[in-house]
Amino acid sequence: MEIVEWKDLYAKNNRPGFREIASYMGSQAAELFHHFNLTLVERYRFSYVKPSYKEGLGWTYAYGRSGFLLLKNVRFEQGAFLAEGVRVQDETSLEKALAEVERLYQDGYEARFAQFAEERAERRKARAAANKGTAVKEENLNNCVWPAKVKRQDLRRLYVSDAAGMLDTALLDEVGFTLYARCKESREIYDLLEQGKVKCRHCGQALAYSEIIICPCGQRYTYREYRRSYRADNMPRGEASAVFDRFVEDWEKTRTSQEKMRLIDNLIHEFHVASIRGTPNRPVAVNLIQGTKAQVVQLIEELAYGDIAGSKV
Repeated sequence: MEIVEWKDLYAKNNRPGFREIASYMGSQAAELFHHFNLTLVERYRFSYVKPSYKEGLGWTYAYGRSGFLLLKNVRFEQGAFLAEGVRVQDETSLEKALAEVERLYQDGYEARFAQFAEERAERRKARAAANKGTAVKEENLNNCVWPAKVKRQDLRRLYVSDAAGMLDTALLDEVGFTLYARCKESREIYDLLEQGKVKCRHCGQALAYSEIIICPCGQRYTYREYRRSYRADNMPRGEASAVFDRFVEDWEKTRTSQEKMRLIDNLIHEFHVASIRGTPNRPVAVNLIQGTKAQVVQLIEELAYGDIAGSKV
């Protein structure tokens, strides 16, 4: 069978998704790539950024923190992926690639990142000063509506139906697609924000930064208020980005109701693990589930321990 090189498979105007990448590499390499991604998140709080197209390489991934990159041009082959010059095709080569990442990280990444973060903060202060006094009260100014969170009662009802052996498939799809839509939209918006852009919350057009960002559809935004609203709504990014991104990628591959329920249950398990770690920040489940911190934590514990038989729906 003829081997098709990655750079020849997808053109610049045809960006592949994770499903296509995994299919091209094969299941073993895809699993190694998944482990590579998770390790970078856990060790360095790195996440991959939106793939970019490079002449001679095709579509590649880059990795870093808050837009400050350490790794560039991670690319793919049939049966392997290439990271920092290492062809990863088995556990041994994966460890070699991760060792190279560690070497690069220890070579002053944190100091350079701190300088980058300080300079970015100064730029934001300058933008805030420029925007001061521009917030005119208009119906179409900073009118940000974000994708909905899942209702606690819907999630509880879903688990009750599953525990009773009568899985509510309509509710399953409603809950699953609500989670999926919020995670996917948040990732796209975050990628644009890191580029100094916004996505119109009414027509979906990507808009470049200016003092007042005006969309052709008539909506207006200030970058500072748009980003503040994004954070105030607890849109799902931050240190749990890999969890949210993995849910999006896995949901797109699910076919049966059992797979969908298992995927949602795995997400709840991730939330529960994060909750019992006792981190000082708000629980990551608040990014996706309606309610106060206490209400969401209580629900996650009920679902994690199966204590839902007598729960009100």
